[in-house]
Amino acid sequence: MFCNYDSTAALDKKASRRLAIGVIKSNMSDQRDILFVEGLKDAADENGVNLIVYRGGMIVSPEDIDLQAISIFDFVDKNRLDGLIIWTGNICWHASEEFTEMFVKKYNFLPVISLENKIEGITSILWDNYNGMREALKHLIEVHKYKRIGAFVDNAPSSLYQRHKAYTETLTEYGIPIDPNIVINHNELYDFENTFQYAINMDRSIFVEQGIKNNFKKSISIIEKLYETGIDALVCCNDLSARTVIRILKARNLPLIPIVGFDDDPESRASNPSLTTVRPPVYEMGKRAVEVIIAKIKGHNTLETEYIPCELIVRQSCGCPGSLFMKEDLYKEKSNQYISFQGLDNINADKFEEFLNCYVSAPNDIDPNWSKELLKAFWDDIQGNEGVFAEYLRKLLLCAQSKKNIEFFQDIIIVMHSFIDSLIKNNTFDYYKAKKLLQQGTVLAADIRIRLEMSKRSKQTQRHYDSITFSQMLANTYDMDEIMERTVNGLRYLGVSSCYLSLYENGKTSTEIARLLMAYSENKNIEISKAACTYPSKLLLPEELLPIDERFHYVLKPLHFRKRNIGFVLFADTLRDYTEYERLTEIISNVIHSSILVDELKSKTQELTKTNSELESAYRLLKENQQKLLISEKMASLGRLTAGIAHEMNTPLASVRTSLKELSDFIHEYNESIGNPSVLPEDHRLIKEDMIRCLKLATQSAEKSAGFIKAINSQTTNASASNFQLFNVAQVIKEALTVLEFAIRKGNCRLITNFDNSINLYGDPNKLAQVATNLVINSIDACEPDGGTITILIENNGYGFAKLTFQDTGCGIPEEVKSRIFDPMFTTKPFGEGTGLGLSIVHDLINEFKGSINIESQKGLTSFYIFLPTKP
Repeated sequence: MFCNYDSTAALDKKASRRLAIGVIKSNMSDQRDILFVEGLKDAADENGVNLIVYRGGMIVSPEDIDLQAISIFDFVDKNRLDGLIIWTGNICWHASEEFTEMFVKKYNFLPVISLENKIEGITSILWDNYNGMREALKHLIEVHKYKRIGAFVDNAPSSLYQRHKAYTETLTEYGIPIDPNIVINHNELYDFENTFQYAINMDRSIFVEQGIKNNFKKSISIIEKLYETGIDALVCCNDLSARTVIRILKARNLPLIPIVGFDDDPESRASNPSLTTVRPPVYEMGKRAVEVIIAKIKGHNTLETEYIPCELIVRQSCGCPGSLFMKEDLYKEKSNQYISFQGLDNINADKFEEFLNCYVSAPNDIDPNWSKELLKAFWDDIQGNEGVFAEYLRKLLLCAQSKKNIEFFQDIIIVMHSFIDSLIKNNTFDYYKAKKLLQQGTVLAADIRIRLEMSKRSKQTQRHYDSITFSQMLANTYDMDEIMERTVNGLRYLGVSSCYLSLYENGKTSTEIARLLMAYSENKNIEISKAACTYPSKLLLPEELLPIDERFHYVLKPLHFRKRNIGFVLFADTLRDYTEYERLTEIISNVIHSSILVDELKSKTQELTKTNSELESAYRLLKENQQKLLISEKMASLGRLTAGIAHEMNTPLASVRTSLKELSDFIHEYNESIGNPSVLPEDHRLIKEDMIRCLKLATQSAEKSAGFIKAINSQTTNASASNFQLFNVAQVIKEALTVLEFAIRKGNCRLITNFDNSINLYGDPNKLAQVATNLVINSIDACEPDGGTITILIENNGYGFAKLTFQDTGCGIPEEVKSRIFDPMFTTKPFGEGTGLGLSIVHDLINEFKGSINIESQKGLTSFYIFLPTKP
């Protein structure tokens, strides 16, 4: 358990710990990368310092820059490191000199050195590209006598420029004229090279055919024209360009020309012919970088620019028979010179060891007495103790267990061949048996080398399957704790002895604070307190976990998924194949990102569930309020029509009262006439007719009042209840218009109707009456103050819909507000005169009928078209 970050503790701890050196490089993983890191680690071990390698991306790229991959370069911190090595030739390959210098100098708060690129004011370690290319040209000129030498070079300010400069100056030195027609910028082959990587597994004839048809034409044309100039040989500023030329010449069935590359890529050894090239001192650069940065940290003076020599590797593409034959001739010459100088009688084990040390350098990891023991076994075998030489050589080869060391012993056998040939005048040993033993040794070394290559491929295959297994281990869980546990088990199985994994507290917005989720060291789990495991990301891990006295080599890799930062992981550098770190971080990033997405999905689901519940409650409340608004609007409409209701009721009631009064008078008159002889039967008949007339008039007035009351009742009764039924459209509209008659007359409006009385609908008739009421009132208002004509049509459109048309000759609706007239609370009337609910309610009620409403309007004519389905 440990506490949150304490800056004071960090400073105290830095003062007491070992020196820690940071290395910034890209995530490229190839043979060059392996050699470079081996040089770093060897020098760090020799000097007792710690290493942290920040493996990110290129800071400038022709494609999209991976900002998440290079974000870890921002974690370089003086509280964690004492010095910094930047492989600028690796991460700044596509960057300008100015941008590279700016990038390097932002770390001036630490002692810093640049590798491969010269930076003004910064200690820089460079490959001696100039002399490397010069040696290649000297070999072509002096050994092969070539004069017309073409080149694929680059004169841009970079390491390639030095190779170009060496080309021009070396030819000038040897008096060879420079023909600009055979000097070509290597970038002319750029598209071909990149595309070729995708086509390399294709059938060659298909590849050539497609290449001619597509963007290979330019590259093929350039090389064919260069070939036609009759050049003797060709030098290229890198191996990829050289191999591309060889492939094109083969594909075009043209004779190969002598060619030399630069870089010594692994593919160059396997090419046919094997490529003569210049080997950059990658291992030596890594080792020297650590030595120089330590000197700078300790305040010692260092050269501002230091060059490390490159090595010419002679193979077959230049026209030589091969490196083994070249070495054999060289060693034979040296052997004759050495024996002549020493004298035959003085040759013994010590002298033989001295001779070997003059021409070959033994690896550091083999028995220092190997040469004496090997020579002793060789002589013993010749003198009758058969098998001891092969047995001891096998032991040495098996102990070597590296390609570089086996190549060394192959050289030793060549040296011994030359040495024996130089002793042929001496008859004290069996020359032919000696040669046979050496031939057996050659076969044995080749056999061990082949087995080593097979073992390497087998390990690569196994690592591939291990990666698949690791991915499968993590694939079927989204629980973060379980992911961390399985990650620990998987990394241990793969050979990662220590690992620390941290996620950003808020990766979407900031990478400043990290939370440690997983930690184990030397295969022992470290307990993490979830409440106290946050710390500044720049420190890479909490102070309590930083080893003070222990040695460590760490590899720092960012965890990210596409453009999303997730965190970072600190691996103990125990894997030789650095592509493993790329695969592991990709797998871990994907699984953690999936877990984060699942957690986010769960959180969003909970939020949506809560929101949905709130929306359902709000919807219920909205429906209740909508019903209340409907009733309110209906009552508001009826309230507005109160005067009309009173008028419509008072007229028939007055008629009833008048009729009843007349009837009362006639009854009284009739009562007085009883027994009066002057009243004739004809008079009684007339009184009866007047009484019947009064009763009929009273009855008609009462029926008119009853009909009006029924119309009002249909508008108000059960307005809040659902009343789904089959009803006649014309009848409902007529009843609604009965209530509106006075308002229509008062507004000086003329009503025109044309109803198809046969149309029936399924739904709530009260709601359709409300639609008609709101639209007619809207038309009355639109016709103010002078009045106008209101037209209502009901018809069947012949497609299963009833079409209702409400038209008026009022003021019209402005175009700019037409799209908003159905919005709640929207009104064009002055404040206080309109609710803004009338047309909104119309729209909602028509939706309940599963119908639609459209509007056409211009000044003097507005039409609402309503379409309602006649079947439910």
